[in-house]
Amino acid sequence: LKVIHIITHLVLGGAQDNRDGQQTRDFTFISDAVAANLAAATVAEAVGEIFNIGPDDREISLIDLANLVIEILDFNIEPEIFPSRPFEVKRSVCSS
Repeated sequence: LKVIHIITHLVLGGAQDNRDGQQTRDFTFISDAVAANLAAATVAEAVGEIFNIGPDDREISLIDLANLVIEILDFNIEPEIFPSRPFEVKRSVCSS
């Protein structure tokens, strides 16, 4: 959720920093994370195990996320595009 906060903060400030904007992330609804934890809590075999909880291959590029935030906030700005940083994760998405 930090990236959503950063993008919203930058949009509200009139700036945008998406690097090349093609990086992708996925986001899990809190209700889905709660349901997964409750389900794991009811299975004895889950004790001590580690689970990744995600939206099953549903990802969004940061540029699309920025444009969505701009649209929701009804701002009339264009995201600025910057070169990617060499260490930046290009794609981060859960899969089943």
